[in-house]
Amino acid sequence: MLSQPTPDGPIEMVDPSRFAELVEAGGWAWLDVTAPERVYLDEIQRILGLDESGIEDVLDIELLPKIEDFGDHLLVILHALVTRGDRVDTAEMDVMLTDKVVVTLHHERLASVDVLWDVAQHRRSTFVPDDPSWILARLCELIGRRFLDVLVELDRRIEDVGDRALHADSNVLGEVQVLRREAATVRTMLRPQRHVLRALEVSQPFLVTKRASTTFGDAVDIHDQLVESLETSRSLLADVLDTYRGTAGEKLAEITTLLTVYAAIILPLTLVVGFFGMNLPNMPLQDSAWGWVGVTAFMMIGTAMSWTYFVSRGFVGATSVRSRGARIARGLASAVRRPARSQGSEGSMD
Repeated sequence: MLSQPTPDGPIEMVDPSRFAELVEAGGWAWLDVTAPERVYLDEIQRILGLDESGIEDVLDIELLPKIEDFGDHLLVILHALVTRGDRVDTAEMDVMLTDKVVVTLHHERLASVDVLWDVAQHRRSTFVPDDPSWILARLCELIGRRFLDVLVELDRRIEDVGDRALHADSNVLGEVQVLRREAATVRTMLRPQRHVLRALEVSQPFLVTKRASTTFGDAVDIHDQLVESLETSRSLLADVLDTYRGTAGEKLAEITTLLTVYAAIILPLTLVVGFFGMNLPNMPLQDSAWGWVGVTAFMMIGTAMSWTYFVSRGFVGATSVRSRGARIARGLASAVRRPARSQGSEGSMD
């Protein structure tokens, strides 16, 4: 637990058993509790005079982010990022805020809490004293920045999957489904959490200081950016699926076209071989020593003419979507390298 018994005193780490003593003495305190038990929560409720319904909400796991105003104190339920195996998930963090005390309770270790705890202990010059509401605001900002780091990685993964979708990589479908599921998990919590932060920024003048309100505003801006980025990512993932389906369809069409061309070339050859392969008397060129040479030459010439015809019609050797995409990218890059030109007519500058 961190405490500053007097406004001018040092910030110090104290034993949680002194919580009641420090609350009665004045100053401010930040108590962080991991995996809280009911007995411990009841003791906190008794010391701070908290509403019992707020304690029941803390015991309920996986509530959506929300804020409850009990007049002289607030209960704020937030969600921070955690990992479960290889998956991204969110974990609940409950915050009880009075004018002098902030209590954070969570069932899992949270990186955002660890970061602010480290700042409070080792970089105290950047830590704002005598303002529990600022601690909550700073936590909200750090939680948002953790979400932002994940969304930056999401954008990078979408770009990578999009590149492989142009080559009809069979792993694209599975990766897109994983990314969509994890993005949906984050999106479910971000929207209500943004509303909670906006309410803390503008609707709590008695418990939230002006300094903390500014930090809450920064946290709201981050969450606005997160929500917009998630909507964009959702559209991009849909585009990746469309690109994959289009490329897979094009690839299948290329294979079908090629097989059709080969079948069209082989068909007349099969007809010639079948005709001269009949065991009938008086067949043309049957008694000629050079008959097989003439038939073979005819078949080769016919094959070359058929292949040339199909190539001229674009059935073989047509430019694919992938190669066209690369050509367009090179064209745009060359346009950027061109020297800048004035939009006005030449000679108009004094």
